[in-house]
Amino acid sequence: MTIQAHAKVNLRLRVLARDADGYHNIETLFLRLQLADQLEVALVASPGITLDLQLDPSLGGHDVPDDERNLAWRAAERLLEASAQTGGATLRLEKRIPSGSGLGGASSDAAAVLTALNRQLHRPLDHEALHAIGGELGSDVPFFLLPDGMALGWERGRGLLPLRPPPSRPVLLVVPPFSIGSGEAYAWVDEKRQGCESPAASTLPAAGRMNEWDALTPLAVNDFEAVVFDRYPRLAEWKDVLVAAGAEVALLSGSGSTLFGIFAKDEQCEHAARQFSADPEVRIVQTTTLDGPAARGDFG
Repeated sequence: MTIQAHAKVNLRLRVLARDADGYHNIETLFLRLQLADQLEVALVASPGITLDLQLDPSLGGHDVPDDERNLAWRAAERLLEASAQTGGATLRLEKRIPSGSGLGGASSDAAAVLTALNRQLHRPLDHEALHAIGGELGSDVPFFLLPDGMALGWERGRGLLPLRPPPSRPVLLVVPPFSIGSGEAYAWVDEKRQGCESPAASTLPAAGRMNEWDALTPLAVNDFEAVVFDRYPRLAEWKDVLVAAGAEVALLSGSGSTLFGIFAKDEQCEHAARQFSADPEVRIVQTTTLDGPAARGDFG
């Protein structure tokens, strides 16, 4: 079975107060991109997991593990364990999403493996069980288990409201030569807010309007930008380049390190790409937002 594992960006990301377990609550708008890793997943009679990892050298990713540290591997183990299988699985992962970049590649891979194996096993786990496993693997995994192209997320990202995405638009990803750990980014937010009250959840437009760019564009904010840009000022400069080139939304995705620009026209996106073409520090990826359900690929 072949399945596509799409990247995401966060059109909105607010970091709210901690919950009773000490985790930060968030308020976010996930939006899927056309850019995707490709996974081939197969059940085998012998126990254990094998992973054949194929990397695109132009996108880096040399730090992607090909063993039990890989989230796709762990997802296969958890699915087989939860469904009481005695056999194993083989995975072939072709990485196209830059790793450690805030684009959700590892989480999307994990969700794709859960989806594919559960389908191959004739769905022994229901929707709630899959999402419970996904939430244990990572806070973004439950979103990627949805077929929807966009969703409002809250709490730790496990509360989800699927939304119809807006019309597809061109996207330019600006990928710097470093990654930012989400743990350290949250610590920076806590340090900056020390002695201050955490923000409350926002009042957002009605769900029926959330598929309109005119309603979404004013919501674009990322609470990590202030603390990340303090430490990596080049990111702020690259964001300014995206805005100057005509990006209607230009933000850090997740806790970084990738910046993204969403444009109304292809020509604007092409123009922005040319602005970065001579900069040896960054890699750029051109893609689009998804305007419908995720293209999961061949489920035959």
